[in-house]
Amino acid sequence: MKWEAVLTACWFSFTCCAADNRAGAVHHNQQEPDSGSQVFTSDYMGQEVPGLEPVLFAPGLISTDRSEVAFEMSPDGKEACFVRFFSNSPRIMCSRHTREGWSAPALVPFTGEYFSSHPTFSPDGSTLYFSSGMPLPPDWPGVRPAPDSLQAIKIWRVSRDGTGWSPPQPVFIPEGDGVADASVAGNGTIYTSGILRSVLENGRYGEPEELNPPMEGHWPYIAPDESFIVFGHGFPRGLWVSFRRLDGTWTTPRSCSDGFGFRGAEMNGTPFVTPDGKYLFFSAKHDIYWVAAEVIWNLRSDECESSCVD
Repeated sequence: MKWEAVLTACWFSFTCCAADNRAGAVHHNQQEPDSGSQVFTSDYMGQEVPGLEPVLFAPGLISTDRSEVAFEMSPDGKEACFVRFFSNSPRIMCSRHTREGWSAPALVPFTGEYFSSHPTFSPDGSTLYFSSGMPLPPDWPGVRPAPDSLQAIKIWRVSRDGTGWSPPQPVFIPEGDGVADASVAGNGTIYTSGILRSVLENGRYGEPEELNPPMEGHWPYIAPDESFIVFGHGFPRGLWVSFRRLDGTWTTPRSCSDGFGFRGAEMNGTPFVTPDGKYLFFSAKHDIYWVAAEVIWNLRSDECESSCVD
């Protein structure tokens, strides 16, 4: 299947994916994000919390003998989603916390036979964004890319619908061909691979724009208040962090993974910072690891003094 080859090239060349399926394109009247916040409480699947050295997360449950990347938790801490590879094709899996504990991870129902990757929750928990190569709907307002091309990978989203999810919808970003791997700020601004941002205004997304100064990388995690960004970088491979200054510019990215003990291609990226700000999750050796978020905050004190957003 051609998509599997495209996807494999996408992940291992550090240029990943984005999209979702079958409903009308989201290009007008998109809802502004709910300003309400949720209280994050989690037992982290019963795992012993890490210090400043990365630890494999939930071996046997999340990290298995398959390849897993892109772990993320919902803003209330009651759901965890990640990507697991099946025959070189990624699929999103989720686990929920119930009275009986955490459920076994299960494939999400809304991606069908198509590969899907990089799930990320909106800060209010009402929407899940992800990347996919699903067929675009007839009313897609942009250019239709060639099937099986990297440009066919789009950002998609599903919304909470009772106890499940709504049908998936592609997110239209003008001039956004090849834009993928969304991370969403509290005001709805989408950050994507290439370290670009698209601002949501009057229900529409603007064209992708670079940060100031421009940065290179993939799989961004943006803080809900846009105070910092963590992303993967291919050369050299690792995780990098930048902090937003009060004037809207960003600090020079610095590596927060130098002391992790992984070499070169062992680092897969896909960072996520828990809503309580305590832990950084990432992918290495095709498994999920976590580490105390002090590896980020220690760099902030070095870079910012009083010039950065609190």
